[in-house]
Amino acid sequence: MGLFSSKKPSAPNPNEVVPMQIRDTFIEELLTKAGFPNSPDNRAVIADRLTSMVQMQCSSWLATIAGQAEADRRRLIWETNSAVGASGTKACSYILGDMLLWAAVFPAQMPTEMLTSLPDHVAGIMLESVGDSGTFWDWVST
Repeated sequence: MGLFSSKKPSAPNPNEVVPMQIRDTFIEELLTKAGFPNSPDNRAVIADRLTSMVQMQCSSWLATIAGQAEADRRRLIWETNSAVGASGTKACSYILGDMLLWAAVFPAQMPTEMLTSLPDHVAGIMLESVGDSGTFWDWVST
């Protein structure tokens, strides 16, 4: 094979995902910063929103580097992975672990730092809307 190859890199195997560690207290810390009590219902609301935002961003990045069909296929894997649950830090850890595999295939397009900072970045965006009406914060109990 010559210097330039037209062979497309193969997709990482989702069975080889090593979840990226997100601290167990992440959701509780987010609730505290937002000024809400740490209840099971509140944790569920925040876990769902955190997961959907991480999924959306990762799916968008993946569509850019590997195509929409691969992004859709991966998103389905993320959403149906019963081993990690539907939402929360375990689900986000799995999604980000999968994306770290992609970062190894496309290091220039997907720097690892983007992935490792994503949970904190998403939390910052979530915190910006505290007190705004018509947001997911309306579903969090005081």
